[in-house]
Amino acid sequence: MKIVIRTEETNLTLRLPGFLLYGRLSSRIAGGLARKYLPAEMPLPADAVARLMAELRRFRRAHPHWVLVDVQSSSGEIVRITL
Repeated sequence: MKIVIRTEETNLTLRLPGFLLYGRLSSRIAGGLARKYLPAEMPLPADAVARLMAELRRFRRAHPHWVLVDVQSSSGEIVRITL
């Protein structure tokens, strides 16, 4: 994943490795946060989180530079997040 932030004062590019985002540890953390913050009427089982992470990995392989967020302000500031 690549995060680009460009303003008049700074240009910042962050590259996050895929294993940090799509790995087993991340899926366990995401599942724990989902159980903590989702209402009880909307449960999210651990296998659903694992399937979601697997689909994200597969999507990233099929579409390597897919843009998740692309925002540009009128003053020229840019925020772009790509897979």
